[in-house]
Amino acid sequence: DFDVINLLSSLQKDFPKALIAVTGHSLGGGVAIIAGARLKVPAIAFSGPNARLSYMKFNVTLSDLDKYPVNIIPERDPFPTT
Repeated sequence: DFDVINLLSSLQKDFPKALIAVTGHSLGGGVAIIAGARLKVPAIAFSGPNARLSYMKFNVTLSDLDKYPVNIIPERDPFPTT
């Protein structure tokens, strides 16, 4: 299994001085949003789903969702998030 949280945690441990950020589009953007909020690292999502609706399921706080990820939704994205 590919576990993004474990991978990023390992990178943080192995490279404590490195700036680690995550990014993704659509569903990958949702993964980036959750991973960034959980691990307190910058995250940039493009048209990611609304993680605020399920933040408790993923063990993140609303404060961390407000602080770490940015979700960019282009006006002309063919797969808009509602």
